Amino acid sequence: MSSAVLLSACDNTQDASSPNAGETTQVTTPAETSASSDSTTTSPSDPTPTTSEPSASTASSSPTPTTHDNSPTRRAKQAQVPAAALPGFNTEWIWDNARGRAGVRPVSPGSSRCLRASLTAIGGVVEYSTAYTAQGDAEDEAIVTTAVFPDEHTATMAESVLATWQRTCRGYLAQQPGVGRVGQTVDRVVQTVVGPAHSRLLSFGPVKGDRDATYFNGEGYVRDGDVISYLVVHNAGQDYNYTVAQEPVVRGLKVAARYLKKSR
Repeated sequence: MSSAVLLSACDNTQDASSPNAGETTQVTTPAETSASSDSTTTSPSDPTPTTSEPSASTASSSPTPTTHDNSPTRRAKQAQVPAAALPGFNTEWIWDNARGRAGVRPVSPGSSRCLRASLTAIGGVVEYSTAYTAQGDAEDEAIVTTAVFPDEHTATMAESVLATWQRTCRGYLAQQPGVGRVGQTVDRVVQTVVGPAHSRLLSFGPVKGDRDATYFNGEGYVRDGDVISYLVVHNAGQDYNYTVAQEPVVRGLKVAARYLKKSR
């Protein structure tokens, strides 16, 4: 289990991150054409001009233009955060196992404490998700799920659904099996390279086999146009002493936003 602590998240400071490098621009070379002109010759014995057969022109082939795969599946997959880039619970933390999967990730108390349904169920057309674990830490995990929506309007509507689920998450969590107590909940709004990200941190118990430990569950989402990434960062420990800017879910959403931007 990681060492992380009782909620000390009274700081409402918002944090902004700088955008990564911009995208490359593709240039398509136009096809070159070569034209042959007709020639006329006059024979001394025949005053009537005759037209010679046109000479065959040398074919000029243009390079096949490369196409940018902008399919929803590729975009959702490209938005996934590499294990080495996802923040952990301390500076030495390593996510040494990342399992990616295409398709709808089933929502369960083990994968999310706030979601009531999948991102596909609220309008997404494609989902791709990655589950991260650390060797020797069975209770500590993270999940990034990215969904591409038909258009920005649909994604915005889905974002409002996620906001409602976060506001009512504490009561929803209290009704889930195995949850005996739900502690303080803290909402965060943090600025990222693609706009504001929203997260909620909850503490609850009991932790099986450790009466002194508490579960700390951070969940949040960030949208870039018609794409949303949803992050869950879950761990068990006796404390959770982070400043706002250093909370794992806050740092993770900033990174997720950078990969959303890269996937355009």
